Amino acid sequence: MSNPTATTTVRRTLRMTLRCTGDVWCERRSLYPHVALQLADHHLHASGIIPSPSSTEGGRLYEHDWACVSQSSRCFRVDGLLSRSLSRGVTSTTYVEKVGGSSLQLANSICLDGEGHDGGGPDLLSTTRRVFCRLGLSGGPAPFHDEERERLLGLGRPDADPAVCDVSPLPELVRFGPSAELLQEAAQANTDPLLSVKVGPANVNFGNHGDHSFLASTAHHALTLGGAGRDGIAINYRAETFLGDVLDCFVVGEGVVVVARRVEGGHREVACVAS
Repeated sequence: MSNPTATTTVRRTLRMTLRCTGDVWCERRSLYPHVALQLADHHLHASGIIPSPSSTEGGRLYEHDWACVSQSSRCFRVDGLLSRSLSRGVTSTTYVEKVGGSSLQLANSICLDGEGHDGGGPDLLSTTRRVFCRLGLSGGPAPFHDEERERLLGLGRPDADPAVCDVSPLPELVRFGPSAELLQEAAQANTDPLLSVKVGPANVNFGNHGDHSFLASTAHHALTLGGAGRDGIAINYRAETFLGDVLDCFVVGEGVVVVARRVEGGHREVACVAS
């Protein structure tokens, strides 16, 4: 982030638009949990919190690779959300919560613009917490320098704005068990996967691997099919997925383990685990 050509403008609040046909969970009168993660992700990349070079030729947004390792979202029910989303945008607020050696924990809230359904302030639609690790091009951690850490710590929660709703309560991040144990439990508890999805071209992001919000959507789909669909999701990412991989979803306890069957070699690896 010390690149002198990097962007310096930071937007911790951002106006966006909802797609009433795909973002709103009509039955619950809320956003889908993976949509909250998608909106938070777009805001992060548009915010300037992680500076990008002045040129993105070659398809790279950043000097380093950034791996999402854990996310959690919670969505809130709002009466009349479907019809109100046709004429109103949303305001996203994103800020830095914690800075580790090479990790970054971020918080986000999404609010429906305008007066709330009860005549008060804007309605809160979702809150998220997300953790990213910065990686060098060789794949290992890329620790922050002192000036980078100082800059990130200065990008905490913005001052109160009457047009933006409160970001609390924030969902808790969850740490699941080792991948090898989860893979074994999935095999013991299930004869066949509850859901299988192939990673297609639209599911691959600019990092050339399966997008983490796509994996969250797949996991939430499986949780819902298994009778555990809820207004939020907590997810850990264990391995990258690639075009052509098949994602097999297995119910384990109250959660779901998503196992990637590799298009090359056919071996199996835990891609993510969610509840």
